Amino acid sequence: MHRYLPLVVVLLACSSSAGDRSDSTAQASAAPATSTPAPAAAAGAMASDSAGTAVTAPSSGSATASTAPATAVRPASAADLPIVRGLYVNRFAAQSAKRMHKLIAIADSTEINAFVIDVKDEFGLNIASQDPMVQKNAGKAGVIPNAKALLDTLKAHDILAIARIVVFKDSVAARVNPDHVIRKPDGTAWRDKQGLTWVNPYDEEIWEYDMRVAEEAVRMGFGEVQFDYIRFPEPY
Repeated sequence: MHRYLPLVVVLLACSSSAGDRSDSTAQASAAPATSTPAPAAAAGAMASDSAGTAVTAPSSGSATASTAPATAVRPASAADLPIVRGLYVNRFAAQSAKRMHKLIAIADSTEINAFVIDVKDEFGLNIASQDPMVQKNAGKAGVIPNAKALLDTLKAHDILAIARIVVFKDSVAARVNPDHVIRKPDGTAWRDKQGLTWVNPYDEEIWEYDMRVAEEAVRMGFGEVQFDYIRFPEPY
């Protein structure tokens, strides 16, 4: 149904804790022999100054650093990046022009070459959409102002934009679609430790909604999509 999606899907394994966010540090892949890995201490310092934690993930491409001239500009395409070194940017940082300016400056002065940006989290959508199904589940937590311009800026700075989409830990979709929530044996809606309801991972209408959000992100200019919380809550 969605075979035409021109994107690379990154599936991030979630923590076993229902309260955990996916801003934890990912394991670094082995770097090509000619590349220079980011020092661990520097990565930690960058994380403390940024909206989220520095994450390191392998690229889906096969190009290596040795194939590019020493003076080559970093491409904002995952297929051409030997290693993706990114920062997680939550919805609140993404909505702040001042905060994004600081994060871009960090990327310009370090080996950071990607941002994992909240496009949809447990509080709804973080980008504007004209799709009625997406609009219905958008929520009221605000969106990135002029997201297309932000993506153009990231591309100009050779930063790969990765759209993070929280799939089943979605309290907004659960609230506006009460027939699609996880329920307890007595029929009442199940809530996690934060008091949030989750949508049912078996519900194909929820699948369709998340795929439409992914398509929207790709059309907007994101280079990759990261689906997160592809699981039942902890008690299940």
